[in-house]
Order: sequence, then structure tokens, then C-alpha cells
Amino acid sequence: MKKTCFIFTLCVLASWQAVAQIEFDLNYCYSRPSGQMANNIKGVHGLNLGIGYKISKTPIAIGLDIGLGGYGYQTQRQTYTFANGSTTTTNVNVSNNMTNLMLKTRIYYPTKAWVQPYIQLRGGLSYFYTNLTIEDPQDVDDCHPLESTILRSSYNLAGSAGIGARIRVGERFAIDISSNYVAGGRVSYMSLNKATTTATPTGDVSAEFINTTNQVVHKHHVGYVYETPIRLFDWRIGMSMNF
Repeated sequence: MKKTCFIFTLCVLASWQAVAQIEFDLNYCYSRPSGQMANNIKGVHGLNLGIGYKISKTPIAIGLDIGLGGYGYQTQRQTYTFANGSTTTTNVNVSNNMTNLMLKTRIYYPTKAWVQPYIQLRGGLSYFYTNLTIEDPQDVDDCHPLESTILRSSYNLAGSAGIGARIRVGERFAIDISSNYVAGGRVSYMSLNKATTTATPTGDVSAEFINTTNQVVHKHHVGYVYETPIRLFDWRIGMSMNF
């Protein structure tokens, strides 16, 4: 029985090797908003992780893209009150972030040259959220914050189309560069600064703190909330590996 299972496993692996090749991508990504979104977000810096399966004897690869980026960060000193009434003064960090989870399809130009162009289509979810973290003064690496919470979040469907190229630098390695346009439904997100144009905020975001002198709870203003369609141009550069 064990011998039969072993032979079956080898057959499956051999069949898989015959029909597909695994691609792994890790890229730095810079996204520049356009349209209404450009009034509130200047730019998004992040990393993109992709995995794909290139079907043998075809120019097509299908897979998954995960993108993590940030577009605003702010640190302020605040007094934090514990449940037992004791207090400490520490850093309060507010970060604005964007996460994409998308299925992708690539169509490569059939060539054996050291530069291989491709077109790429993606579709999935785009998630915007604002995270508040209160640092622990006793934890210099901030591995265990006193508190961490999402102040605001919003998501919607999004899709993108773009072009790129893989520049071979070895049998299994390549430099991957691409440019994409991303468009999606309306999302609400936070901006640290009020827009300088005629864009009107739909609300604001505040965090609650306690005054240690009079024990009065006060709200600290963090930023403004805007709601616009997702519109982004993104440029990527990184490494690609084949297995």
C-alpha cells in the first residue's frame, strides 16, 4: 500500500511539472492616486507578493497577488490610562494603510530573448484601514504595544490592467518591472491632513484619552475621512523566481 501511494505521488508531481511552472514575485510598489483620490492621498509605498502558475506550452500564467502599502503616518505623545487607574505618557502612532488581494492573469510574449514582455489583468478586493497603536514605554522594540486597534476600515471591489517585462539574470531569476492602472468602487478612508482643494470631508476620526488631572475624557483629533472611487497608477520593480 505504501509503495502504491509513493508511486502515485511521484506520478502526480511529474504530471504537475509537465503542465505548470511556479512563479514567485516580490516587488516594491509605488501607487499614485488619480482623480478625486489624488486630492487626499499623495502616494502609497508598499510591497507586493505574487505567486503564479505558468501553464506549460502556453504564454498564460494565473495566480494570486497580495499588496501591502502605507500612505500616512503620525506620532504624538499622549497620556494613556490603564484599567487600574495608573497612567503613562507614551507615543501614539496612527498609520493609514491599503491592502489588495487579487487574482491575476498574465499573458507573456512568446520569446526566448532575455527580455520577456507581458500584459497583466487583476481583479479582487482593495481594503483601506487606519490603525492606532499605543506603544509600551518598557518595550523598546514595540513588539507588544499597550493597545492596537483599527479606527476605521472600508473595502470594495477593484481591478487593474497593465504591462510589464521580466529581464532574465539567470536560469531561475529575473528582474520584474510593471506599470498598472487600478480602478474600483467607492471607499472611505482617512487622510492626516485636510484636502487643500474643494473636496469636503465626510467626517473625522478621533481617539479617546483621559486627562490625569481632572479625569475628564477628551477626544484627540486624528484625521479627516473622505469617500471617493479607487483610482491609482502603480509602478513596481522587484525580483521574480521560477521553480
